[in-house]
Amino acid sequence: MISRLKDEKGQILPFVALTLLVLVMFWMIVVNVGKMVRDRIMLQNAADAAAQSAACMKARMFNLIGRINGRLGIFGISLGRPGFVWWPYFDHTVPKAYIESLIYLQDSLYAACGGSAYAVAYEVARKNGADALISYSPEFFMDGSLKRYSLERNKGTIIYWDTKIVKGIPIPWPYHKYKDTYRWLELKENEDEIHTALKVTVIAVKKAERGFFPLGKGLLGIDEMPAIYAIASARAYNTEGPMFPSLGQRRGRAARKAYLSARSGGYDAHLIPVGSPYEH
Repeated sequence: MISRLKDEKGQILPFVALTLLVLVMFWMIVVNVGKMVRDRIMLQNAADAAAQSAACMKARMFNLIGRINGRLGIFGISLGRPGFVWWPYFDHTVPKAYIESLIYLQDSLYAACGGSAYAVAYEVARKNGADALISYSPEFFMDGSLKRYSLERNKGTIIYWDTKIVKGIPIPWPYHKYKDTYRWLELKENEDEIHTALKVTVIAVKKAERGFFPLGKGLLGIDEMPAIYAIASARAYNTEGPMFPSLGQRRGRAARKAYLSARSGGYDAHLIPVGSPYEH
């Protein structure tokens, strides 16, 4: 009886070893999953920050473009009435160069809008731990076409007046007329279209990584931590209106009026649900 008891003394050791192994594997899984959760939270923050930054950049651009549009609508000094421009004491070449420079500046801002927004978003995402950033919005990049943002250039007649000095008084004199010429910007369709176009959606990516993690590569049969993705959306908006006149306006005063009615609000930006272009 005594010898039989002695033979059973070591049988508890395999159970202890197996239990310790299971506990160690469970601990490794908890640590690995915890790291993935932490990385996922940080990546979502990176995606949110990137989307918000891109929308902010678009908002700043549109505030500038809208201000220029309002400038084009000033009567006499710019296009004002149906394309009437006259600067006292100057001939027609100076205001003509001024109008063309404003239009060129607007077009340049449009051309740079998408690329600048993406560049800012990419930099913000990288600083917040993302390895890459994918644009999910077809409107993110510009190809030089104003239709991407549901705006188009009004076309019509521009009349540049010369100045003649009569007894020291400047008066308008025979004019130079340019037909079918680009003028201010106006909405292509409606206000909802521009709100939809100003939405940006990005996907932040943290690539699969090798190194110290995952713990227990051999025991768990995992060679690398999996890639992680996070998606976020943001939109530029103006609560006072789009800052641009409706389609088919023939007088520049409409551009000035649209700007003045919406400039108090100005374009701003914030995060929105990924599936909605309107909520804020």
